Amino acid sequence: MNLSEKNRASKALGSPRKRFKPNSEEVKDKNWTLACVEVSGNEYFDYRARFQLVYLPSCIPICNHGKYNGSIKQMPTYAEESFYTEIRNHMWYDALEVCHMSITPTQYLSCDVLQEIVEIILNVHEDRCSDYTAKYIIDNCQQTLFQNFSTHPPCQDNNLRNCYVKFLTSSMPDKKNTYTNRINYEYNLGIVKYCLNRLESELSTDSKDGPIVDKNIPENLKGTVQGFHWIKQNYEIFESLNREERIKRLFAVLETIIEVLQFDLAIQQSRYLDDQSCQIRCNKLMEHVLGPQNKNGHLSGTCRQIIRIFANVVHLQYPDAMVKTITMWLNSMIQTIYCRETHSNTDYPNISKNCIEFAQEFYKIIAELPHDSFTRILERIEPSYIRHIVGLFYLNKILSVNEGCIIKILKDFLCQSQWKLYSTKNVEIKLSKELFNPPKRVYDKMSYLLSKCTVPISENNNNSMVFPKKDIKLMVKTEADLHHIVHTLYITLDASLDANKLQSVQDTWNALNKQILNGDLLCTYNCYSVSDALECRYKYNLKAIKELASLFNDLINQGQLPLMFNIFGNIRLLELHI
Repeated sequence: MNLSEKNRASKALGSPRKRFKPNSEEVKDKNWTLACVEVSGNEYFDYRARFQLVYLPSCIPICNHGKYNGSIKQMPTYAEESFYTEIRNHMWYDALEVCHMSITPTQYLSCDVLQEIVEIILNVHEDRCSDYTAKYIIDNCQQTLFQNFSTHPPCQDNNLRNCYVKFLTSSMPDKKNTYTNRINYEYNLGIVKYCLNRLESELSTDSKDGPIVDKNIPENLKGTVQGFHWIKQNYEIFESLNREERIKRLFAVLETIIEVLQFDLAIQQSRYLDDQSCQIRCNKLMEHVLGPQNKNGHLSGTCRQIIRIFANVVHLQYPDAMVKTITMWLNSMIQTIYCRETHSNTDYPNISKNCIEFAQEFYKIIAELPHDSFTRILERIEPSYIRHIVGLFYLNKILSVNEGCIIKILKDFLCQSQWKLYSTKNVEIKLSKELFNPPKRVYDKMSYLLSKCTVPISENNNNSMVFPKKDIKLMVKTEADLHHIVHTLYITLDASLDANKLQSVQDTWNALNKQILNGDLLCTYNCYSVSDALECRYKYNLKAIKELASLFNDLINQGQLPLMFNIFGNIRLLELHI
């Protein structure tokens, strides 16, 4: 969120940012507190970064629907009937044109139409008689859904919210008149659960490379026009696609649906800032999707399933576009869980019971994977505060320690020359490339929606991809070597510094000190505060990181550290002499 957006959001929340010129001596005493509040508050109110949005929904900071005085309504019946007429005739493009014309500032698509668009993505086949390829139709479906979500994000309009809840969780059509096997994948629990079940099945060793169903055409219909229509009626389904295409279709659906959930997270977070209202209302759509926790308060089955899929997609090294999609699902799930924390609206990120339990469950799910896969998965976990906690669980086990501070773990590792206990190839560690670029302003949303549909996930079959399956034989876990340990130490330290934005605290503190000379100081959010405990933690960590930097530089100057430790030079706060 840039400065102008923060000012707008603050104004909507009754917390404008002001400038004042107090006595410079008084300001010096408050510099540290101001820096902590400024940095922590910026992170808390940066909804685009927190929820991995390219642009904020139109209902932030003020609901865009309010100016229509309750006249927001579902598409008219005649438009819906026209849509289904085109669907019955397999005229996908024309059906989507009806949808485009039905989305207006005061009109949104019905739940049934939204579900049917997802059905097109899943089931559409190439048709030599059509002017449009399957890829074009799928892209058009995504564009239509993005347009509806962008024009009508889930906000305080109850009918609209109920439409989205029903879209996400109500039963899909059973398609009994086809040869589908969707009954095996809990289609009755809604689109999200169905797609997750399907995707997890496709990742398994038992998934079939070719079509799941074989086309058995009655002898009397072979080579006839009637037989052609019989095939379209019975076999133009998801199960008739090959595995590669099935996986692409599932990711296309997940990539599209996650946007409405991200919008909901951002809108709910911007509306309800006190603890009680945040816990009651925040993330309503995602709560519906994830389902209830079990009786012991542990993660729901859907939460565990998203973790497993995320871990396997990264472990099997699927394309970055797919990793990015499932990472957005993971992040949205974690942000939902974070809102359940008792004091989630202060000291951000204020990690407590819920997030720690989540990280424990996450660690248990991925702990038995090979070390290469573990570090690769750890590197991809979003948000960074969960990455930090999962990394701590791993390091405590592998190094046989019981320590909650990554800086202390790393200092002990260096002071005791523990790297000498492990065999290794003295090579540099390579980091994975970033999947999420810093948020940028989108001026033309329609152009963005059009460009967003040209992702590699929905490429046609001319560009064949290899999507590996889980293979138990390849998941043999060996002893951890120094390369894995150093890599995990780096990822965990970097995640800790990123989660707490220590570099930003340092920079802001320095900037405030310089501003004192001009008698010009920026006041922080009036509606946001930090505790003394957070200020003390920042102070302790900055002091500890300076001690760590000194230790690092001494060892570097002595030429004792293996080459792979050069990776820590990427952390600016350490100021290493590499």
